[in-house]
Amino acid sequence: MHRLVSIKRTSLSVFLFCITATHGLALTDLSPVAPGQESAMCQLRNGDLILAYSRDVKIYYKTSKDAGESWSSETRLTYDNVNVSPALMQDSTNRLWLVWTSSALGPYDLEYATSVDNGLTWDTRGLIHTPQEASQRGSVVETDDNRIWVFWSRPGHHVTTKDGGQTWTDLAETGVNMWNNPALYGAHDNQLWVVGWTGSDIWARNSSDGRRWSDPIKITDSDSARYPRIHPVIVQDAHGNLVAVWHSEHHESDNPDIWYSTSFSNGATWSSPIRLTYDKHIDLDPTLAVIDGALWVFWTSDRAGYYAIYPFRLNLNPCDFDSDDNVDFGDYAMFASYWRSDDSGDDDALLPADADQSGTIDIMDLVIFAHYWLEPTPHEVPRPPAR
Repeated sequence: MHRLVSIKRTSLSVFLFCITATHGLALTDLSPVAPGQESAMCQLRNGDLILAYSRDVKIYYKTSKDAGESWSSETRLTYDNVNVSPALMQDSTNRLWLVWTSSALGPYDLEYATSVDNGLTWDTRGLIHTPQEASQRGSVVETDDNRIWVFWSRPGHHVTTKDGGQTWTDLAETGVNMWNNPALYGAHDNQLWVVGWTGSDIWARNSSDGRRWSDPIKITDSDSARYPRIHPVIVQDAHGNLVAVWHSEHHESDNPDIWYSTSFSNGATWSSPIRLTYDKHIDLDPTLAVIDGALWVFWTSDRAGYYAIYPFRLNLNPCDFDSDDNVDFGDYAMFASYWRSDDSGDDDALLPADADQSGTIDIMDLVIFAHYWLEPTPHEVPRPPAR
């Protein structure tokens, strides 16, 4: 569900390369990628895409070698028991990890599989026994010490491995009580983020070591996350901006829609929740992936008459300062007013124009601004025509 990109924030050139030296993405907004529910998408280091999903309580996956223009036939990975809620991640050794919730031993535990050939074959298979009896989902991330974390459940249990899943540490509590079905994510600056749901709102906490955690950070407000088993996720885009996504039916009962919130201040402050889908179809179980430097949301919808996985490019535009859905001269005037400003003394007050979050508005921010020049900012799925 989350892909950790282990990049030190020592140079913006890594991010610029991701933006300028990639091939064209052939994914199409709102074209179903696969039948099923609860998906996880990951772009591998060779550029291939892999999508894992649950259908009929079994785990399937398919791959694309041409940026999403065509896909392989689906491969069924599990055959017994109930298997749902997949999570994907490729680690720094290029080993691919797939973790999912399984009923193999009765109560729901976490199964995992690893692949060293980009999903062509799967070698290590195993089961992580969890003490909870209720259903839960797992997250998988890699920290900067090359340790793989599998995290799940309230109050935040985890195990870790440094040998590709051959051996695991004893079960431990992360020390953070993150409410219902939390998800763990590893950011570019090696910060760990946990996002969870309280029953009415989405909250987050972050940590530099997985032991000491920040105070809770409220992402949503006004009960804007209402629905049983909401599964929020959090991801960082190529410029370091954070986005959280979830589904909620707080506006329309029995009609869940996809919502999201963004932070251009390294998680210190968050935008008001933005509604992504407006139609009468069921939209739920969203996840996020960065593909060729672009941020995509994938979710489950019945808009085709059956449950399928749909993609939509979510263009978080850190340079649209006046929020008019386009980067133009109005935004340039605001950028110029910040030029050479310094906000490095207060991490909680990053200036809007500090796109690379370096603490200074300088030439690197201008390069990012130029990338977004006259770029529209799609932030919601087009509404269906009025009847």
